[in-house]
Amino acid sequence: QQYFQDLHEGAEGIAKSHLALIGSSDFTSSNELLVWPVREHYIIYIPLQEQKIIIVALIRQSRDVPSILGENRFIIERELKSMKDFKLP
Repeated sequence: QQYFQDLHEGAEGIAKSHLALIGSSDFTSSNELLVWPVREHYIIYIPLQEQKIIIVALIRQSRDVPSILGENRFIIERELKSMKDFKLP
């Protein structure tokens, strides 16, 4: 449970300070998808507005992140387009 709590707190930390984290990683070759390490994972996310993000993926650091994102690009783009009209409260 502590591991999941750490991931949750890491995601909350990203949401609270994502503007300061921009440019922190170039794994994604995308201006929209950003990456931040939390424990043994990378959180792949898109900043929305102040203190809000969309988590796109959670990938173990031992994996080939660029390849995984490339192989799933179509699915990721489709899901994000379907969320385009989604408004957070």
